[in-house]
Amino acid sequence: MKARSPGSRPAQGAAEVRPVTGQPPGSHLCPARHCRARVPADKLMCPVHWAKVPRPMREAVWSTWRNGGGGTRAHAAAVRAAIAAVTRQEKTR
Repeated sequence: MKARSPGSRPAQGAAEVRPVTGQPPGSHLCPARHCRARVPADKLMCPVHWAKVPRPMREAVWSTWRNGGGGTRAHAAAVRAAIAAVTRQEKTR
C-alpha cells in the first residue's frame, strides 16, 4: 500500500496498517496476525504472507489500486479480503 498524502483519510472500513516507528516514512508492519515483518509502503504484506493470498485476490488488490488508488472502497474491500484469506489459512494449520 502506498502512503497517503498528509491530511488524507482512508476509505471507510479500510484495513488498518500499523506504522513502524524508526523506519522510512510509509513503511508498516505486515497486517497478518502475529507477523512482525516490516513492509515497504508500496506493498500490502510481507512476501511470505502475500504468497498465501489466492491469486484472484492478489489480482483484485492490484487492479483496484491501479484503477483508483488505495482510497477507494473497492480497494479497501480487496485488502480486507486478502488479509482475511491469510487469517483463515493460518487458523486451519
